[in-house]
Amino acid sequence: MRQQCHILIVDDDPDDLHLMKRAFEKAGDVNGQPTFIETAKNGLEAISILGVMDTLDDLPDVVMLDLNMPIMDGMDFLKALPAALHNVSYKTIVVTTSVERQIHENALGAGANAIFVKPDSQAEVFKLAADVLHNFDV
Repeated sequence: MRQQCHILIVDDDPDDLHLMKRAFEKAGDVNGQPTFIETAKNGLEAISILGVMDTLDDLPDVVMLDLNMPIMDGMDFLKALPAALHNVSYKTIVVTTSVERQIHENALGAGANAIFVKPDSQAEVFKLAADVLHNFDV
């Protein structure tokens, strides 16, 4: 069995958080890859959580990030993350409702490893989670 996959999901929508968390748990079960999932409601909370994780040398394998959030949005999070995690490699995958090419390019330019448009169905959320576990070496 593969090592446990540690994921931080950052999204202000409780329904999206719940769906994404369940999808990663299910995808991990299907792939024989147990998952440990933490959540944050905005970028500022996520930066705080990551600071503690970094101190404990227990950073997540991947951060799943929404762009549109209160307090600190996803773009500001992406810009703040390198300063918060000095010389640490990490994977950040943006999941957004936006289909605008410029927004996607800006997120990639700010440090996102990949961009996905938020799925419309539970089956598509599961497929996204399975793809992330399989294709991003987490």
